[in-house]
Formats: sequence, C-alpha cells, structure tokens
Amino acid sequence: MNFSIKNYSELINYLNQIWSDIDYSKLLNTPDYNLNNCNNPLCFSNQFYCFIKAPHLNYISFSQNISSIIGVEDTNMHLKDFLKKIHLKDQEKVIKSYCKTFYNLKQNYHNLKPLKCLSLIDFYIRKETGEYIKLLQQTCIYNFNRYSKELILLFIFTDITDLTPHFFINQSTSSSANHKALDLFTKRELEILDLLSNGKSSHEIADDLSISKHTVDTHRRKMLSKSKLGNTAELIAYTFSKDFVQ
Repeated sequence: MNFSIKNYSELINYLNQIWSDIDYSKLLNTPDYNLNNCNNPLCFSNQFYCFIKAPHLNYISFSQNISSIIGVEDTNMHLKDFLKKIHLKDQEKVIKSYCKTFYNLKQNYHNLKPLKCLSLIDFYIRKETGEYIKLLQQTCIYNFNRYSKELILLFIFTDITDLTPHFFINQSTSSSANHKALDLFTKRELEILDLLSNGKSSHEIADDLSISKHTVDTHRRKMLSKSKLGNTAELIAYTFSKDFVQ
C-alpha cells in the first residue's frame, strides 16, 4: 500500500480510522499491567523504550534511559514533539512506518502474538545538545485487551550511531544502498536479512522462500560469522546502519 500521509495531523486521523475498523472481539486478551512500570530498567545502556496506548496515540511515556541518550528529562512527551526531534529527511519515513505498522495490524490482528516484532526502522534524531544520533526503532505488541478495547505497543530504541560513519549535522541523512553489500552477503542471505528485519521467524522465512528452517538457520550463522557479531539483533542493527536493508 502506498501511503501519502506526510504530517502529524494526517497521521493521527489515519491511525484512528484504522483503529476504529478493527474488530475488538477478535483481539486476544492478555493481563492488564501498570504503565508506571515503564520506568523500571528493561533495556541495555544504549537503549530506551516507550509505550504507545491505542487508540490514545498523542502522548508517549518513555523510560528514564531516554535522558542519558538524547538528553530529554521529561519522560512524558507529545508524539508531535517527538516527531519534531527526528531529522527532516527521516520524518516522512518514520510517519510511513507508523502507518504501515497499523495497516498490518488491521490486516493481521487475528494472528498477533504478544512481543512479536512488527517493524524495524532507523532514523536520525536530534539530542538536546543539537547533535544528531542514529536510532534503530523496534516496534512490538506488548499487550492487547478486547474488553478494554486497548492495544499497547512497545517501542525499543537502540543507539546505533557507533555502527555508522560519523554524522555531521550539515550532511544529508538520505539512505543510499551500499554497493559492497553483495561482497559481504550472498543474494539469498540478503533476502533472509530483509525478512528478519520485518520480524519474521526462521519458520516463516523458510515458508516464504520455500527452503528448510535448517537452511535459514545456517545462513544466519554464516552472516553472524562474516559480520563478527554476537546475535541476530546486532546483525539487524548493523545491516540497517549500512543500508543493506531498508
């Protein structure tokens, strides 16, 4: 689907429309939780996270880790203010990512599982000092309740600046495909990476590519060995930083 939404107002209108079209009775039910728990340590030192509670999408509750990474002291922020911190060249990409996430929710909500990764996207964001850093955003379902008609999405942000060349504020942040990608990974490995970056499991990738799960896992191990990284999450972050996948 081609999304033409480019600003905050259009985004909120679209997401509210998507949410109103979802059949709440088909949502699985998970135990309630306390939003205040978002201040408890959940991530590594280079990560912070937030919860977005649908259909009330305007305000975001961030973990306290956000202050050490981008310098924001207030952990409650309006979504519009957060989008303003994202580099202008990446704002449209992030907005389209939110649209795509909710569109996929609408199409596949009957198969959703808690903590399943819905999307991965990278973008530059401005710190309070004026410096830009690069974040990898992972979107997961945290909780959904068909009785209260609420869905809570968990967003985990990882600082991947150290995995990229130094970024100067007057440089463009637009992505360009790395022509050396095929020198490191085979075409099949890049296909698997692309599916991994969209939250697919080894079983799902095997079905999509008509290969065995063993073959998928073998390719994953080879990619980890080539990139000298420790796990799949680091591999995905690395390949996003190098623009191997979009």
